[in-house]
Amino acid sequence: PSLPFSLLYKHVLPAPVGTKLFDSSLRSRPRDTAGRQILRHSQLSRVELREGAMLDGRESVVPLRRVMAGGPLAAAASGPAEAAEAAEVLIVPTLDDNYCYILVDRTAPPPFPLAFVDPSDPEAVFAALESAALGPGAVKPVAIFTTHHHWDHAGGNAEMLKRPGFEGMRVYGGKDDSVQACTHWMADGDVVHVGPALAVRAIGGACFHTRGSLMFAIDSPTPALFTGDVAFCGSCGANFEGSVCEVARGHATLWRSCVAQ
Repeated sequence: PSLPFSLLYKHVLPAPVGTKLFDSSLRSRPRDTAGRQILRHSQLSRVELREGAMLDGRESVVPLRRVMAGGPLAAAASGPAEAAEAAEVLIVPTLDDNYCYILVDRTAPPPFPLAFVDPSDPEAVFAALESAALGPGAVKPVAIFTTHHHWDHAGGNAEMLKRPGFEGMRVYGGKDDSVQACTHWMADGDVVHVGPALAVRAIGGACFHTRGSLMFAIDSPTPALFTGDVAFCGSCGANFEGSVCEVARGHATLWRSCVAQ
């Protein structure tokens, strides 16, 4: 069924903007099929793969990929007028199999308000900023949003705050979590305004992956949901701190919310 979000999973397979990604067949190694980006048909600006083609998870990883903003994806979803108002999301491969997301609001003159989701590998993150011409003076670092306290998501927070110009960032995490260097707690429904056109909403209130884990949503004009380890291709995240029943109830609540919207 069609969902109201473009779900940005932890293991997003890099591809050109607007590419339709198909599930790959099950293989002996789970990583080969770990994750994809799901896009509504109305958001596709072009289809790179032939219908029914399989996408192998072993495709080479590009260092940086833009997935939203005033480009073909946003234009296809919202039209030219709204596309210029969209936040930009950069996907940065980190560690062995993770991703960090850089959120940029380009609706005002530089320095652009900027935030991060799970910047676990600061070196990769800052290299991506330089590659995107978002170095010192071009951006105003505002916040780090951490989905949960595990090292491969929160382990870069303290190091990020040591970089000149980034010391004043707020670090957000779940109120029932123990996120590294956290300065502000968030609960289900809380909203943080990063810039004039970029607001980030917390989704939690259930034991998805850890008891304090959160997802973060950008509601408009091009919706996106950053799931952390809550959702993977074909499965949910492991229940590290809760029972299977708790995780099932959490996902059932999330699904009903998506369908209702």
